[in-house]
Amino acid sequence: MNKQTLGILVASVLASASVTAAPVANLKINGDIKPPTCTVNGGDQADLVYNLGAVSPSVIPQSKGYNGLPALSNKLTVTCDAATYLTFKATDTYQNPLIQAPWMAPNLKTINFNLVDANSPEKTVGGVSYVWTKPTADGKTVSISRANDGVEDDGVWAGATIMVKDATNGWTTNQQKYVAPAELELVSAKVFSANIVNSAVTHSGLQDTYLLSKDELVKQGVDLSEGLDYTGNTMLTFNFGV
Repeated sequence: MNKQTLGILVASVLASASVTAAPVANLKINGDIKPPTCTVNGGDQADLVYNLGAVSPSVIPQSKGYNGLPALSNKLTVTCDAATYLTFKATDTYQNPLIQAPWMAPNLKTINFNLVDANSPEKTVGGVSYVWTKPTADGKTVSISRANDGVEDDGVWAGATIMVKDATNGWTTNQQKYVAPAELELVSAKVFSANIVNSAVTHSGLQDTYLLSKDELVKQGVDLSEGLDYTGNTMLTFNFGV
C-alpha cells in the first residue's frame, strides 16, 4: 500500500510540471529594401513661384541693368517613404546664351538662369540666381553641398550655398564644395528641406537677379512700349544618391 501511494504522488508531480512550462517570446524582424517613393511639397511635382512684381519701363536704365528686383524665399520639402540619400541638379529650361553687359563678371554664366520674354522665349530679358538656406534632414540642421560637375565651375568663384548649373547637390553632414560627386558625405533621412532664395547679391555692379538695360533689350528685339511679361524656369531633378 505504501509503495502504490508513492507511485501515484510522483505521477501527480510530473503532470503538474508539464502544465506550468515556461512561456516563450519571439523577437521577429520585418523590413523592406526598396526604392523610395518621394513627394515634393506634397505632390509628384511642385512649382515654387517667385512673383517679382511689376516694373515700369521708365525705371529700367538706358545702358545699365536694373537692380530693383526683390529677393524672395520658398520652402522646398521632399518627403520619402524610406530612408535614402538625396541629391539634385538644377537645369535651365531656357537654354538661351547668357547675355552679359560689358562690366559683368564672366563667371556669372555658371550660376545665372535666364529670364525671358514670356511670349517670345527666345528673347532673353534678364537673369536670376538662387541660393539655399536652412537645410534640414529629418528636422536636424545639416548642409547642402555641391560637387565639382557643374557647368564651368572652377570651385573658387561660386560660394558654397549658391546653385550652379547642372552641378550635383546633396544634403550632407558637413559643408563641402567642389568635391567629386562620390565624395559627398550624404545624410540618410526621410524628410529633406531647405529654403530656396533668388539672390540679390551684387557682382560687378549688377544683382544676381536683374533685368537687362534698355539698350540690351533693344538688341534682343524687345519692345517695352506695350509692357512685357517675363518668366524663368529652373528645373530641380532629384535622385536617390549620387
